[in-house]
Amino acid sequence: MPVHEYYGKNNKRTWYVEAFLGIDPETGKKIIEKKRGFATKREALAYETEILFKKNNKTIVKPSSKLLSELLAEWLKVKRRENEIGEQTAQVYDTNIRIHINPCIGNVKLSKLNVLHIEKLMDQIDEKGLASGTRKKIYNIMNNALSEAVRKKEVAENVVALVKKPKVTYKKIEVWDKETVKRFVADAKGLSRYYMAYYLPLFCGLRQGEVLGLRWRDIDFNKRVLRIQQTLSHDGKKLMPGAKSTAGIRSVALSKSTTAALLEHREMIYTERDKLGEAYVDNDLVICTEKGTPALPRDIMKRWKKLQTKLNLPYITYHSCRHTCASLLLLANVHPKVVSEMLGHASVRLTLDIYSHLLPNMQDEAVNKVDSMMEEEEPEPEATISEEALEASDMIDNILDDN
Repeated sequence: MPVHEYYGKNNKRTWYVEAFLGIDPETGKKIIEKKRGFATKREALAYETEILFKKNNKTIVKPSSKLLSELLAEWLKVKRRENEIGEQTAQVYDTNIRIHINPCIGNVKLSKLNVLHIEKLMDQIDEKGLASGTRKKIYNIMNNALSEAVRKKEVAENVVALVKKPKVTYKKIEVWDKETVKRFVADAKGLSRYYMAYYLPLFCGLRQGEVLGLRWRDIDFNKRVLRIQQTLSHDGKKLMPGAKSTAGIRSVALSKSTTAALLEHREMIYTERDKLGEAYVDNDLVICTEKGTPALPRDIMKRWKKLQTKLNLPYITYHSCRHTCASLLLLANVHPKVVSEMLGHASVRLTLDIYSHLLPNMQDEAVNKVDSMMEEEEPEPEATISEEALEASDMIDNILDDN
């Protein structure tokens, strides 16, 4: 009989369950589920019924001795092998696992992992003062890895899903207004050979890795479009195919002024190439050193800070050049979907979350547009996305036009 009576401390009668769940295919030994401490036989029988139901429905999972750190290492290895994530994303995952997750709960066996462990990890992240975005990344890593472990029957339940998902709170972004951008364009040109490294995020919304990985072959000057097909790693040591995400591999329309600026910049790069001859390392890069090698990201950021100081411009981070581009477009009433595609965001919702501080202005304009639409006899034909994208790129030229 799987339900047994026994006497514990103080000769108190209790019940325990001993249920046969099958044979372990690896060891050939019986798998026995045991649990003590039931006050009545009815409670013990109810637990036995529950266990046998799970057995019959094949939801019983053999307790795993694998450590959480081992699971995460295997999970990340598969992600990389199957090209489910880009290399830079993989590096971010690896850093968060090594620095934040493993030191806290990496040595916990999967069979022992519970909600308290996850809450302990989240509390420790809060104590470190990490950004809410980092907290969410760590939560997602754990959630995805445990979901996969459930699918492979390494664990019975994803305990991470039982913990409330962290919310990302976006700080107010410091950006330049159009007058400051005009000052930069007027004064910065000629002061730095890396002028285009700052111009491209300001006018095209590119990320740093996208700017420093851009090649001349990726630009179609006739159609006025560039395509993101390669990025430079954060440490500047590796040119990597693809982009930060699937949405990052995209085409970006170029305004007339941006096209002209790129052509002028190309003359400088080709002159340097011809002057150096065989010693030139031709990676076909738009932004590179005098020798043709990739420009180091940290060097670009140092020069960016010095250039702003020299021009007496309000300081913004290099990444805020990209934010400036998005802000100018949204304030000019370019559709958020077009801006989202231009920036390479995974969704329009992400774009609106980041730039929510601009929404009140946009909503006022939207209400006025509704009034105008009511007065029109016939609506204008809807433009295609590609046309809208090209108009969006020209919009910045119009914004900065004194006329």
